[in-house]
Amino acid sequence: MVSMDADGMVTTDESTGRAAFVDALTRTERYVLMLYYSEELTITEIGLVLDLSATMVRETLEHLQQLASTTIERPAAVTAA
Repeated sequence: MVSMDADGMVTTDESTGRAAFVDALTRTERYVLMLYYSEELTITEIGLVLDLSATMVRETLEHLQQLASTTIERPAAVTAA
């Protein structure tokens, strides 16, 4: 569904769902997400930047992937006719 927010920006259910997902994250979870997917750092590098063990970074990423899969609604698949 497409709608307009209070600022006149067009939004979709998918973008709203992603925004709500990110807003619900802790600061550390946001940093891990940003450093891994946007900055393309390795798990070890993220651990060094955030002073976390590699295990903690990996567990955080796994948690975020699981949370995203249950929180963010995916668009219906398009099938060829």
